[in-house]
Amino acid sequence: MATSEWAALREALAQTTSRFVDLVKGVRDPGVAAVGTWSIGEVVAHVREVTAVNSLFALELDPPEELRALHAKAQQATMDKVAELNELALNVWSERSPHLLAPAIREQVSTLLDGAAASSGDQQIAWLGRTRVPLKLILGHTLSELFVHGNDIARAMGRSFPLPRQQANLIFEMFLFELLRSPDVATFAAASTDSSSYSAVRRVTTQCSPAAAPISAAASMPLLSGSSTSKTTASGLSRRAIETASLASFASPITSNSPSNSSV
Repeated sequence: MATSEWAALREALAQTTSRFVDLVKGVRDPGVAAVGTWSIGEVVAHVREVTAVNSLFALELDPPEELRALHAKAQQATMDKVAELNELALNVWSERSPHLLAPAIREQVSTLLDGAAASSGDQQIAWLGRTRVPLKLILGHTLSELFVHGNDIARAMGRSFPLPRQQANLIFEMFLFELLRSPDVATFAAASTDSSSYSAVRRVTTQCSPAAAPISAAASMPLLSGSSTSKTTASGLSRRAIETASLASFASPITSNSPSNSSV
């Protein structure tokens, strides 16, 4: 990938991590509901999970003893098993204090960025479910998670967590589009034969315009979403646009009465 794009992705991840950490340091009550059945504290613990697991994959590290079971499950997790992965992870990370989790998230992302610094971003990595993806996708996914869940937490606090247009473009280009290019994407996204496990799956269409003038870049796939259709341009990108465009992620619990109850 172009050196400038790789540098922009890494800078966006560093900036968004800093903003996320600053946001959660202002949380007064981690028990407040944030998204679906998760409280603010659980959302922050989930983000801690994402940064740790993504770092293990991206840097191709052996997991520490306490993360061996989680890492093994992540290696086998297809899209319909992500909820089980999250349930296990929230048991591993029992801490719910945003003030204690925030420094660990900052440190983990710093480790990820430092470890990826010498790469061009194109190195092939075995990610969730051993799906083959470029390293830049894992950083793009981490950026997406920080934005989406930063938005969840900010909304629960009566605040906002906006995403600059350029960073929104990076999420689409480095995460979504790269995932769609993976030779393993069909296997990873295959739904469970047990239809009850995906009762909240909808077919959605997201239209992204990564430049000022509309550019056709639509995808229609079975996604975790609370909306049947979402159309957006990068300049007006919202949490809903990001979450419905993302084919797969560490997804948060879904409830039928939540307006934004899925995540990337």
